[in-house]
Amino acid sequence: MANNFVHYGNRITLGSEGGSGISDIAQKKPYEESDYGGLAVINGPVQLGYAPLSNPPLGVLDIGPTVSTSGPTALSAVHIKHPSKGIKLDSDDIGVEIDAAKTNTIKAGTLNQYTAPDNTFVGDANVTSGDFKDSNLKNCTGQSCSFTGSTINQQGWKGFDIKHPNKEGHRLRHVCIEGPEAGVYVRGRLSKGNKIELPDYWKGLVDTESITVSLTAIGVGNQDLFVEKIEWGKTVIVKSGTGSNIDCYYTINAARIDGEPLIVEYEGDTPAQYPGNSEQFSISGYDYGRGVDKT
Repeated sequence: MANNFVHYGNRITLGSEGGSGISDIAQKKPYEESDYGGLAVINGPVQLGYAPLSNPPLGVLDIGPTVSTSGPTALSAVHIKHPSKGIKLDSDDIGVEIDAAKTNTIKAGTLNQYTAPDNTFVGDANVTSGDFKDSNLKNCTGQSCSFTGSTINQQGWKGFDIKHPNKEGHRLRHVCIEGPEAGVYVRGRLSKGNKIELPDYWKGLVDTESITVSLTAIGVGNQDLFVEKIEWGKTVIVKSGTGSNIDCYYTINAARIDGEPLIVEYEGDTPAQYPGNSEQFSISGYDYGRGVDKT
């Protein structure tokens, strides 16, 4: 039977067109009027490659490896190259179920559990609705998540990862500090005079009543430093109780005022149930970030 070619024209029907949901001749008209067409109506099941049929069929389309007499072995069961969307699934139940490596060795000391290979995704995975459930995400990159089995921090830490500035072949990873407010700060050294001028842009940005100042004296001796007052939310006046010259480091914090106060603790199962104004937030692991858990 080798090298026997069959040409069916511009359409092929295997089974019943009505059974396949074609109830109106107008549905077929665009294909019938096409010069070359390509419409195939197949009731199924369809077997491709070496995929022995079962009863009931495992799928309407059952794909296995290339049959040894069919030429070069295919590199994958399905290869899709499309300019806009590779796969679109509409399912009333399970969209995708991956059950990999069932022929691998059973793990020692376990029952019916198999060592499965890694499933690789190249590019971003966006979950616009729904959750990652019963899954231990780990070693994520990008917006940072590295956890497995955690029952608390299901969103991951907000961090950054950069090349080490002075060690070849090393990197640095830090995570953001967390707190119950949208805070800003300035820091520096005060050694000439006793006034710290706050940034002009703090006007209208921070709550002046929330300003706090930390002072760290430099050198030996007792400067006995304290904040005498904060003038108009613009200038911090520092005094020395001993009358000595002031030389210190300072850190000044304040809470932003361009939004409603943060509701730290609230009742809910997802960030979508936050009782305040969610538009002023961008939540790592929910609105953006790899390893999105959506919980």
